[in-house]
Amino acid sequence: MRVRVFGRTSDDKGTQLEELTKRLLEKRGYRQVSTNLVGAGGTEMDINAEFALPGLSRENFVHVIGECKAYETPVVQPEWMKFLGKLYTLKVTRKKEVRGIFLALSGVNGNFNGAYEEFREHDESIELVTGDRLVEQVITEFKLPPIQDFLSAVGRLTTDPIADISLGYYDSRSFWIAEFANDTFTVLSGDKLDQRPSSDVVDLISAQLQAATYRDLFLEGLANQRRNFAIKFVLGQCLTESAITPPQQGDFFPNGIVISQSDLDDALTQLKTEGAIVEVDGEHRLANVDTNLGLRVAVIREMLKWPVILPHLDSNQWDTLIDEDLVQESFRIQRDLPMPREYWSEILKLMKWSPSALFWSLQPDPLLTLPQENATADAYLRPEHLRWYRAQMMALAVQDYQGQAFGKILFERHGLVELQFRREAVFKTLTEASLTMDITERHRIARAAPDLGGGLVQIWLTANHPEPWEKPFADSAPLPQESSHEKQT
Repeated sequence: MRVRVFGRTSDDKGTQLEELTKRLLEKRGYRQVSTNLVGAGGTEMDINAEFALPGLSRENFVHVIGECKAYETPVVQPEWMKFLGKLYTLKVTRKKEVRGIFLALSGVNGNFNGAYEEFREHDESIELVTGDRLVEQVITEFKLPPIQDFLSAVGRLTTDPIADISLGYYDSRSFWIAEFANDTFTVLSGDKLDQRPSSDVVDLISAQLQAATYRDLFLEGLANQRRNFAIKFVLGQCLTESAITPPQQGDFFPNGIVISQSDLDDALTQLKTEGAIVEVDGEHRLANVDTNLGLRVAVIREMLKWPVILPHLDSNQWDTLIDEDLVQESFRIQRDLPMPREYWSEILKLMKWSPSALFWSLQPDPLLTLPQENATADAYLRPEHLRWYRAQMMALAVQDYQGQAFGKILFERHGLVELQFRREAVFKTLTEASLTMDITERHRIARAAPDLGGGLVQIWLTANHPEPWEKPFADSAPLPQESSHEKQT
């Protein structure tokens, strides 16, 4: 990976690199750093500086000169000979220690490198610096996140493969550049990678990358969000047999996401082409999800991909999608998981109650679906898959119960108001069970009083607290005032 310097002209690129080098040298303790100095006899030096060597009674200064090459191709050997001549002249005329720095962003060719290595065997007064050696210094100086964070940020915004990555610099600013295989590029900067480049910077980069096209991944991401929300919304409206028009209320889409009728029309066209939606008597409805389990699973997966549109999940039509046929389809997806009939009813309930558990159950889990390389190990672990499946379903249902995203559905639609755990912890030595503890925990979900905002709250109950069906809690579910502690609002 390398550092790329941009400029309006070749001279401007050189000036930009000189300014960057000056800044990095000053950061490392060099003093009196100047650029583009013309010495006696018209000798031009890109960088002039001095470095203090501490002594017992006074400081000694080493004079440093630098050559900066912002070429797009490796520097050739004649450039090395010119710089060597400048350094030798200064050593003779100044009669003091002089050192050199040769900076080549695109590296040097073989002849240059061979001549430099031979010189170093006898004299180490010149340092050759290429662009890849500047990367960490530039990242630190401009407070950019590391490359791993940059790759993650790009990956969240697009799935297109990256062909090349580099660091860019222009006008005292540095930024990450990703080039894609389709002759496009994007730019991200700032300590949170949330800053976009100016149009001037985009034009300069595009020209230097041979007219590559700039992509604003933030706008692309917003467009993808709108498209995904439109698809979810159309599926939900068809499921609930509602009009496919932009909703007026703010329950469907988060702030900043505005879905237009054209977005919905595009989503409708796509879903009709894919066969997920059919038109009957001028009305759009889901295709036959009653018997087509593959289609039903695809619709559920799409609607449960995060972020979820909650109102459609809070409907009778959504409940009808979840039946024993879907339970059996989940077992088939998980590599024909053998599930005893006695567990079907509990799995069906968890699917209806917990969107997270439902979504997981319809995705192939690698632990369940990828056979072990060793047949003996596979035969040994296969019986444990049932326990893993049930444990995952329960854990995800508990997660939804304790979270805020699906609490309203669990509380108001399904009437779940309390969750009780019995935990047993056994501390073991090599010879015995040294300590066994059994603890019961009870967590209630309730709606706070209007003066407290009316939202849902989680409360921790004491062991002797009345059961939900006992008075006074059977008639209503107020926020208890005694024998409880508020846990989360």
